[in-house]
Amino acid sequence: YDGYVSVGDGVFEVEFPLSKDISYNYEIGKVMMYTYDTLRGLDAQGVFDNLVIGGTSDDVVDDNDGPTADLFLNDETFESGGYTHDSPFFIANLEDDNGINISSTSVGHEITMTLDGDNTTTKILNGNYIAELDNYQKGRVTYQMEGLARGEHTIEFVAWDTHNNPVVEELAFFVGDKVTFFNYPNPFSDETRFKIQHSNGGKDLQLRLNIFDPIGQLVTSKQYTYKESPSVIDNITWYGTLDGQVCSSGVYVVKIELYYPETLQREYQITKAVLTH
Repeated sequence: YDGYVSVGDGVFEVEFPLSKDISYNYEIGKVMMYTYDTLRGLDAQGVFDNLVIGGTSDDVVDDNDGPTADLFLNDETFESGGYTHDSPFFIANLEDDNGINISSTSVGHEITMTLDGDNTTTKILNGNYIAELDNYQKGRVTYQMEGLARGEHTIEFVAWDTHNNPVVEELAFFVGDKVTFFNYPNPFSDETRFKIQHSNGGKDLQLRLNIFDPIGQLVTSKQYTYKESPSVIDNITWYGTLDGQVCSSGVYVVKIELYYPETLQREYQITKAVLTH
């Protein structure tokens, strides 16, 4: 087990089910602890190495359901089939009533990810899983990928719970510079929301949005700054107004410019928003 628990007045308690993949002989185990005081900037650590582990509990509840797994790249807005750069950050959020199996003796029951169905790329990620604060039933696997070739890819992810029930999920993605941009609903009468999906999730982003009326005059111009930008931006809304006044019906041209200060890269996209009354 690897996870976080809260410490109050120097006291903490950890509860979790052990995996079936242990040595069933009674042997000595070890607990390693590290804690950090965020208010005073102090840390402490300790070890308890006289813990006997082995055998089987008499009150084990049957469990035939595997964990759930939600997969992302760079951040949790990423959608399967989306775009990313060549070194994305893989994220898998796992949940199971009896916790996730990360036993080092779990041959065949490891947490793994495989790229493009090629078994030579399989990575064992048991050591990359950490349980959620005060909750052995939820946790996260993270892994920094590097140097992916441009084009379409898939990740097959496999994890097991402590009862050795599996979950298998697949994530599709495309490596390369790409931006999709549209608004919904469209046509609209009261408000429309802009959705931007780009390949540089996780990187700092400056976004400028310009809206032009049917005769080409600038209606509004706004700039947004994102620190470690999400892969999908879906929080920009236009209410069909200019300085509080409702604009006339017509086809409005919307242009976005995406600028990444780290690489000086710029991307442009245009869409059309149809305003009706």
